[in-house]
Amino acid sequence: MKFTINAKVFNGVLGARAVNDIRYYLNGFYLNPETLEIVGTNGHIMVIGDISDCQKTTDETETGFIFDGCPKPLPRAVTHVTIDTKQADAMKLELHGDRYKGPRFAELVLIDGKYPAYDRVKADNDESATVPAVQKFNTEYLYRVFKWGGFKQEQCIAKFVFGDNTKACTIYPRTDDESFNSLHITLMPCRV
Repeated sequence: MKFTINAKVFNGVLGARAVNDIRYYLNGFYLNPETLEIVGTNGHIMVIGDISDCQKTTDETETGFIFDGCPKPLPRAVTHVTIDTKQADAMKLELHGDRYKGPRFAELVLIDGKYPAYDRVKADNDESATVPAVQKFNTEYLYRVFKWGGFKQEQCIAKFVFGDNTKACTIYPRTDDESFNSLHITLMPCRV
């Protein structure tokens, strides 16, 4: 199966994953072909990119993939990326962009492991959920997602949804940039 994903969404997800974590599967990003989501988490923040509008070449259902690669954000001239999941032995991230002049491929490593059940952590989009009285969130992780995603300091409106069971806060940003609107950012509460 071949997926074509907006580069800003891809970079936003990469900004949330762990770096050199002993939980090796958190160092990569998860591509879920069933729900058409791309996920990155470090255990404190989770970014889910909705890729339902991506170009998919087949309707086959595959299990999810955990990839490692791309140690830094993609260059701004890259507009979208393509991942071909059929070439498991030599997976590559193909970089596209009219003004992009760099290398066209980046190496991806398939990680053998089980990704956490990320859907259990998401706060329900329930308007009646109560806001926790005292909850602390580390917003430093938010900055990394915005920076890696390459989003400018334009006006951003966000809807904050607090989960009753998980105590997490899911942020649904809305900006002038449509690609960023497909990201859902979940912050886990700090342990103090």
